[in-house]
Amino acid sequence: MAKYSIAVTGGIGSGKSFASDIIKSLGYQTFSCDEIAKNMYDDENLKSAVINLFGEKILDSNGNISKKKLADIVFSDKAALKKLNDLTHPYIVKTLFDNIKNAGGVVVSEVPVLFESGLQNDFDEVFIIKRDLKSRIDSVVKRSAMTEEAVTARINSQFDYETGLPALIKESEARLKSGFFSPVYTIIYNDGDSSSLKASLISALSKVKEKLKQH
Repeated sequence: MAKYSIAVTGGIGSGKSFASDIIKSLGYQTFSCDEIAKNMYDDENLKSAVINLFGEKILDSNGNISKKKLADIVFSDKAALKKLNDLTHPYIVKTLFDNIKNAGGVVVSEVPVLFESGLQNDFDEVFIIKRDLKSRIDSVVKRSAMTEEAVTARINSQFDYETGLPALIKESEARLKSGFFSPVYTIIYNDGDSSSLKASLISALSKVKEKLKQH
């Protein structure tokens, strides 16, 4: 089977991580930008670059980067956050695409800030997990220490799936008509229980497999 690369994305609280876990349980090879980020300071070059940027004040007693100390700095300083992102995002993206390159068959990657990073055209298909706003807010409040106001502010700072998505799909159609590549966009609604989400994902993946059989 030819390699087919799918990105799973959606706003905070949409259930994209849960959807990716379901896909993984179905036997598909999956990767996650968040998982790469969790272990990225195991790379000595990246670790050294971040320490050089912020100094030894970000280290814990074992000489490792303390994510809490680093977060305390960057989330109160936009310029510092940008400098950190300029170092870490290229590493995460390169690692992700190296993983995809070395995989075979249908490969699924969870990419939280896909549209914000402009990476959508690097995938054959994008599964967009959509959920109503109240459920998204309630989900994030329940799993974190964030208030409703803080979650709403985070949502407002991200890609606008309500107005931005139709515009993106329209742009995709125009690209295809002009002979340029554009990924397939598949919207998967997470508006029921876990069984209905699983059923929707199985249906979407079955269509992918059928598509690949025809090529």
